[in-house]
Amino acid sequence: MPSLFQRLKQRKLVQWAVAYLAGAWLVTEVLDVIGERFHWPDWVLQGLIVLLAFGLPITLVLAWYHGEKGRQRVGGLELVLLAALLVAGGFAVSFIPRSAGELATGVASTATTLEFPEEVLARRIAILPLENLSPDPEADEYLVDGLHEEIQTQVSIISSLDVISRTSALQFKDRTGLGIREIGNSLAVGLVLDGSVRKAGATVRLAVQLVDTRTDRQLWANRYDRQLTATDLFEIQSDVALQIARAVEAQLTPDEIDRIEKQGTQNDQAYDAYLAGVFHLRAFEFLKAEPLLSRAVALDPDFANAHAQLALNYIMLGNTNLRPTSDVFPKALASAERAQELDEALFDTQQALVAINWSVERDWPEVERRLRRMISQNPSSSLAHNWLAQYLSLIGEHESAVDHAQRAWELDPLSWGSSGIWVGATLYHARRYEDAIRSLARLSEQVPGEYDPHSFLAISYALSGRPELAVQHARRAVQLHEAERYSVEPTVSVRLFLATILATVGQEAEARDILTEALRLRESEHVSAGYLALVHVRLGELEAAFEWLDTAREERDSWLFQLQDPMWDPIRADPRFRAFLTTLNLPEDVGSAR
Repeated sequence: MPSLFQRLKQRKLVQWAVAYLAGAWLVTEVLDVIGERFHWPDWVLQGLIVLLAFGLPITLVLAWYHGEKGRQRVGGLELVLLAALLVAGGFAVSFIPRSAGELATGVASTATTLEFPEEVLARRIAILPLENLSPDPEADEYLVDGLHEEIQTQVSIISSLDVISRTSALQFKDRTGLGIREIGNSLAVGLVLDGSVRKAGATVRLAVQLVDTRTDRQLWANRYDRQLTATDLFEIQSDVALQIARAVEAQLTPDEIDRIEKQGTQNDQAYDAYLAGVFHLRAFEFLKAEPLLSRAVALDPDFANAHAQLALNYIMLGNTNLRPTSDVFPKALASAERAQELDEALFDTQQALVAINWSVERDWPEVERRLRRMISQNPSSSLAHNWLAQYLSLIGEHESAVDHAQRAWELDPLSWGSSGIWVGATLYHARRYEDAIRSLARLSEQVPGEYDPHSFLAISYALSGRPELAVQHARRAVQLHEAERYSVEPTVSVRLFLATILATVGQEAEARDILTEALRLRESEHVSAGYLALVHVRLGELEAAFEWLDTAREERDSWLFQLQDPMWDPIRADPRFRAFLTTLNLPEDVGSAR
């Protein structure tokens, strides 16, 4: 009888094992390259590696039973062994951790990394999107969406509650199969307000309930049947906020009660136009929002909220290069000043004035003062914390900037726009490139279809000496922008960003081609002078760079508020750059590493 060694030799188990290991190594290398190119999440590659590992014993079983010539018949024991290995491999793959955004719920979640003690959870509340039960839900979407946002605004006035940003709450607009407790875990909240709206003719029904996510216990519920008038809608929103405060025994100050009960307008048509305009503004559809908000202020010239939102919309039209800033910034200033005359203490007014101070007047001490006032009025405003983070980053207070960006993430845990981008961005501006890369890489996995994480990854890689990854992410950013469902800024701006990356890593020929095309387009459409200046900086063409910076200042280019960006470092010590900063009311050391 042949020995075990002879059997192994006859059936060529060693040769099969060596061949398999070589093939598996090659497959792993190929998959790694493909996965990086197509941005596969880590768990996909990890699962494939686990399967390849289980493939080795499967290969050895096949070799034992079929490696010897003439042994091709399948036996029962062989089938049992193969089945057991396949089941074990599948079981092992199932234990590979995935981010919440890749699970069956379809909800992108970074909140699983947020942990709070019970006393903090007890005051964290999410206002979930209202279910639209109207006979024509598409036509009434702006109304349902507007009621949700207005209730969110009113509840946010309660300073003793941490109100999760509406952006994160909107992730649960379609929450089929998810219970309140699961939603609470995803958002790291102890309280949830859930409800529905039904519009029928000239009436509206709102049904809401406040639930403790840890026990599924209903703390309060009510149903409102009212006329579809501005007065009735304001009364509903105010009562919901006041009832929530009572249910959780929150102490309200007289000022908070006054602000909760205040009605912006009694003009039904003006309020309807306002809700529709804000709906489009929040969807980044600024061109659609403009006529609706203009109609609201025309119908009620004393409607402060409408003037403030119109000012913000004008600012966004300019900042996203959809309209020349010379056309829209004066209109924004007029609208913001009118809102200030009507109600300076209004949160929307403060928001509009910050945007004016930042983009138009460049009054930086006033920017900081108003931002801190916004936070004192509404501590749950992730927007105010994000803006303050950007401002502190601009003046070089990087650690405080990171703290406020982190606070914004706690209030908006599922929003890629604040939870990852501004945490990553402030780390990048602080020149903590490795920390920024770690933060942004996680975000790019959770929201693979968004281009901003790839943009900041590109510049972080470029300035930390990894040119191939820098260009790869920059091209991915352009690709995603061109495929985006809406365009916040023209594609030429994103392509100019790609040119800055190419110039930074030494691929100057393609950078110049993009620059030449942008200059040609500038003859017929608006192209950011600030972007053009930065490309010249990275190409080392400083005379042209300063000429475009002067043009950007004259055009009030929104890119100028990014002067803290390390990409400007090649000219930061140039006396001309320091002089330029003083013309913007900025200190000479803006953006310097501290």
